[in-house]
Amino acid sequence: MIKSVIFDIGGVLAYDVWEHMLIDGLNDQKRSIAAIYQLPIAKVGQVGQTLWDEYACKKVDQNNDWQSLEKGYWEQFVDSFKDELPSTVTADTLIEMTADYICAVNNEAMIPILDRLHAQGIDLAICSNNTEFWFKHQM
Repeated sequence: MIKSVIFDIGGVLAYDVWEHMLIDGLNDQKRSIAAIYQLPIAKVGQVGQTLWDEYACKKVDQNNDWQSLEKGYWEQFVDSFKDELPSTVTADTLIEMTADYICAVNNEAMIPILDRLHAQGIDLAICSNNTEFWFKHQM
């Protein structure tokens, strides 16, 4: 008998933020940062991967809450593209954009599955290697 099911967030319950926000976009209304600001995709991918490697394992502690980690991430991103981004684009600009990329992979499929599992008394959990800040948004 199944007692619990563990899900990942990125790509399972919610779209991966960084790949869609930085490179792919979600659709015509939610284009990527690379497309919006006409940034070179290879460089965006490289910077995104570097920042992912740095921030995926950073934990919230007494010196850094999840918001300060997120701000630091985007400040480094903006600094990496200081010659290519308009001067009006700041870390706060990109943090505000993040909300547009936080969405379920497929509510029509996942919500009924989660409801059915929960109704059967099955414990549901999430195990994810997502960043502290995107996890907070996705929850």
